Amino acid sequence: MTILLVMCLLLMAASAACAIEAPRLQPLPQPAMGIRVVTGESQGTLAIAPAEEAMVADEQMVISDSDISMWAGGTTLPGATGEQSEIRLWGCLKPGTLVVSHAPGAAPLEPGKDYEVNETWGALKRLPDGKIPDGATVYASYTYGFERLDGVQIDNTGRASIRKGENVKYCAPPPSPEPGCRIIANIYVPYHTKVITSENIYMIGPAIKPVISANPQQYVAHTIKKLQQGQPITVVFLGDSVTAGGNASQPALRFPDLFTSRLQQLYPQAKVTMVNAGAGGTNSDFGLERLDKDVLAHKPDLVVIEFVNDCGFKPEHIKANCAELGKRLRAGGETDILYCTPHLVAELIGGDYENRVQAMREAAKEHGFGLADVTQMWHDLKIAGLPYMTLLVNRINHPDDRGHKMFADALLAFFAQRQ
Repeated sequence: MTILLVMCLLLMAASAACAIEAPRLQPLPQPAMGIRVVTGESQGTLAIAPAEEAMVADEQMVISDSDISMWAGGTTLPGATGEQSEIRLWGCLKPGTLVVSHAPGAAPLEPGKDYEVNETWGALKRLPDGKIPDGATVYASYTYGFERLDGVQIDNTGRASIRKGENVKYCAPPPSPEPGCRIIANIYVPYHTKVITSENIYMIGPAIKPVISANPQQYVAHTIKKLQQGQPITVVFLGDSVTAGGNASQPALRFPDLFTSRLQQLYPQAKVTMVNAGAGGTNSDFGLERLDKDVLAHKPDLVVIEFVNDCGFKPEHIKANCAELGKRLRAGGETDILYCTPHLVAELIGGDYENRVQAMREAAKEHGFGLADVTQMWHDLKIAGLPYMTLLVNRINHPDDRGHKMFADALLAFFAQRQ
């Protein structure tokens, strides 16, 4: 009787918790650092702390003469770079704060005459006709920013509060809730944020699932047959810097390594050999040039293709290269092909991204490649409560460990029945 009573009480408590209406989150009517929380007929507000910043005073440097081209050229302000990526972080420098002088306390040098500055990329270039001699040391003072993910948490009474996240330069992690609470949304506070809009609010929904071709095992039938028979197989990955490893924190967490090790675990009686033919800064044009040497020479059973850099091509170019890849890969016998659409990249370099990705989807279908639609998975990050930018280690085009895992998850889904 006592046990039944306890069980009933637990069920009633669980039902009561489920009955609590999840709040709706909205920007404040007057733009500010805060959100409106609406629950039923009641509403309140939660303040969001401003994005934090750091000041650098009189940092010594010698400014390069080379032209600034986004993440390359010129001299980068150290405060506007990432610790792991060692690349300038666009938007990190606070506009209007840079002061350059010959010595601490000296009169400021003049931008546009003595030096050129790209505030978006936090980089400088010495101007030859200005007052900075070649090779001279100058002193730079400036402000740079941090980004953050704050959580909106509710307790078992439905009371909402803010769980402040960690201030970082890139890859802001989602905060964990306090005991007795659950987080229902993340608030993205990027560099120098002054106002919270609907674009900063990320409600947490279902977890991301792999998005792949229908009837997936038909695309890897040759590979599965050999694995089931305990035969050795070779998997070759053809791609760019992401395939080569991007900014994974360790080799084992690069998506080719992660996929291969997990495939080996599924088929311990077989021997899975992996060849990583990823090369940074390349696209499928160069992939075709080195196909014989770097791919076909290994007699692959399965080839995985990833080229985020192909998004710089026109759709017809993408489709033509896919056709040639399929023709040459299959000329030597049975070879399974899995084709990955790319992860999302920074909007300032994305261009006509979606039309390029759609061309990849159409090409995969037309030529019988298995499609791992990683692009759609990255779009789904918003539904899961995460800004995709927080998964880019260099804030441009290199995924973190979570991003690499999404590639591996999509590829493993072709072997789902075995799992």
